[in-house]
Amino acid sequence: MPTYTIRPFEPRDREAVIDLKWEMSRFHEHLPPSGTPIDRDYDHSRDAARAAITRDLSYIETKGGALLVAEVDGRLVGYLSWYIDDRAGSATIFPERRPLAYVAGVCVTASHRSRGIGTALLAHAEAQARERGIARLGIGVRTSNGGAVRLYEEFGFCGIELRMFKALD
Repeated sequence: MPTYTIRPFEPRDREAVIDLKWEMSRFHEHLPPSGTPIDRDYDHSRDAARAAITRDLSYIETKGGALLVAEVDGRLVGYLSWYIDDRAGSATIFPERRPLAYVAGVCVTASHRSRGIGTALLAHAEAQARERGIARLGIGVRTSNGGAVRLYEEFGFCGIELRMFKALD
């Protein structure tokens, strides 16, 4: 099995990270509630993936955080983006009293899942957050993405809030 390297994002990685984000979006497109009125509101295009990565990089630049990539034999096979979220003015049930490191995106390409890459990306993000004095990590996940839910629970995340949606059209 090839070994992987986790390293900081570099500008030359941008298109490959967008491709990974797009792959993740297309994977999510087929998870429940696929085909429901709620799912119609999600944009699974490459342009939407590009916009999401641009937004993540902007948050990282303004709030602090990092975009990490996983590389195997010179090819990017995963990424994780996180930023410092002070939750000021947040609409969450339990407003945060102190900043947390929010994991905005994690993706490991299908051909490289279940090899410890997602766990390694999370561990690197956790170490970076600890170095900055951040005491907690936060993450969001579709409840129908069982593999990701298991990974995050095994890593030590626990659910405290469930966002629910209802289509009005």
